[in-house]
Amino acid sequence: MSEPFRQPTHAGDYALRSLLARGGLGDVYAAEHVPTGQPVAVKLLRTDLLPDPAARARIAREIEVLAHLHHPHIVARHGHGEVDHRPFLAMTQIDGHSLADTLNHLRGIAPSALNGDDLATALQAELDDPLAGAALMAKDHVQATIALLLPIADALAHVHTTGHAHGDVKPANILLQRDGTAVLHDFDLAHRLDERDKGRALAGTPHWLAPEQLTGKPTDHRVDVFTLAVTWYELLTLARPFDGDSQDAVLQRIARAEPPDPRVFGLQLPEAVLAVLEHALQKRPADRYRTMREFAADLRALREGRPVAARRASPAQRSLRRARHQPLRAAFAAVLVLALPLLLVFGSRALPEVSPPAEVEAHLRSIRSALAAEPPDLPAAARACEAAADRLGEPSSAVQFWRGAIAQRRGDPAPAIRACFERARAAADCSPDLRIEIDRRLAELPR
Repeated sequence: MSEPFRQPTHAGDYALRSLLARGGLGDVYAAEHVPTGQPVAVKLLRTDLLPDPAARARIAREIEVLAHLHHPHIVARHGHGEVDHRPFLAMTQIDGHSLADTLNHLRGIAPSALNGDDLATALQAELDDPLAGAALMAKDHVQATIALLLPIADALAHVHTTGHAHGDVKPANILLQRDGTAVLHDFDLAHRLDERDKGRALAGTPHWLAPEQLTGKPTDHRVDVFTLAVTWYELLTLARPFDGDSQDAVLQRIARAEPPDPRVFGLQLPEAVLAVLEHALQKRPADRYRTMREFAADLRALREGRPVAARRASPAQRSLRRARHQPLRAAFAAVLVLALPLLLVFGSRALPEVSPPAEVEAHLRSIRSALAAEPPDLPAAARACEAAADRLGEPSSAVQFWRGAIAQRRGDPAPAIRACFERARAAADCSPDLRIEIDRRLAELPR
């Protein structure tokens, strides 16, 4: 009978004190460098992964990459070795929490109600320290998010200058120190930029993957531009830009869907913020910031109130990009827009025969039936509208129009209804006839 596994008490010159976290690759311990008494964190490869060559390669990669990195906002490597055949990495121990923990603390707050102190307040609650988070306090929530992420953008720019990409930027891999300053860690999925065409397997956490990581095509430093923007979107809205009921649904949205306009969450965001976020979240790497330094420069400009280099795409550019990623959806949206005016004037019986995907047509029938019922089945209409949005895309004028119509029947506040109709009117696929109907409805809303 084999002896039970015993947890080591030491890893080289490091005394392991207590378990801090269990990760997908390793167990992380609070430890002490015995010769100097310096507190550190030690990451030990999980015992169940000892036979896995890929896992060993990942921790070896992290050890190698950190040897090249020297930045105040990147966790520092102190040493490495092996104990009981388990590779380990000793790093700076961060007195704080992950950004993922802070975001979870904010869940349940309406994004429009967030202010410039909320990130700091969340960190104070996590650390039970009323003085924590000073670096996160700002005049508003947008500025607080920029204060948090700008050091990470600078850190990633440094990573890229060494010839590496992080490859797994997400809230769980950003640590907030007690004063609120952010530190980037967890480099086991990093890769050298000159090795990007060697066919790395799909890796990373689904919600924070870039579209090119899903295809098996070469990736470069612009993966980090996209995933940092995904993290910023979640910080602003407390929602993930690409979400779904399953991993496959999430991956499909990353590949094909546009993220919901952050303003649907009730946020009043400056055009410059929308321009920077939109530019960094482009599906094609060539359409994003060319470098992380350019992204950081625009974040810095936002912080200082200066003009940004990014410009929002025109309606024509948005239509072209949507058609590039979703050709079937773009074609059907055009057919639907032509049909909507007849539906609005004559009702569902006058809708001309078209041949949309059966699933979408079923959702549209469900919306019409639910609104025509007495009394209207508003929850069913809303569910069908969101299902149609999954196929047609958030920017579709049809989706936004039906959201406004449902909100109107539900008796929502006039500003919320107005916002839906105005988004429908601004959509690139909005027809002149539909604009007339929208204008009529907008004119009827109370001021």
